Amino acid sequence: SPISGIIGEDEYAGCFTLQSPIVELATEEGKKLIMDCGGDFPYLQVYTPPHRNSIAIEPMTCPPDVYNNGVGLIELIPGAESSFTFSMILEG
Repeated sequence: SPISGIIGEDEYAGCFTLQSPIVELATEEGKKLIMDCGGDFPYLQVYTPPHRNSIAIEPMTCPPDVYNNGVGLIELIPGAESSFTFSMILEG
């Protein structure tokens, strides 16, 4: 489920619950970032700083404030391991 909308010149920060593991982000110039978050990352956080020279796109296993709200919290017992995978393709 693509996150639609134009960030434009605005500073932006938000976290989205993904409806699909495939996320597409596109520029007006035709460049496209395709992310496959698999089943490991049900959330996506997007941030653009005031200078607008960069964008942070972060797949997440939980929404912000997980230690307080417990939503999506993954707890491991001592010695346990967990791994997660996602992929990115840049077109254009």
